[in-house]
Amino acid sequence: MDLWKSGLISAVDVAYISVKTGEMVCCEVVTNSYKDSDKQAKEYCGEILQMEVEYVRV
Repeated sequence: MDLWKSGLISAVDVAYISVKTGEMVCCEVVTNSYKDSDKQAKEYCGEILQMEVEYVRV
């Protein structure tokens, strides 16, 4: 909870089951305004969930 309150972790947009691997994957839609710290917060979320984070740029 401390990571959340500190803004060091952020939930990903969606999680899905990969057809190729059958494993859960986190998906995050990113724009040009995303900072490195935003991406790192998403990576922390993936680590806690023990899931890969996939980024889709729009």
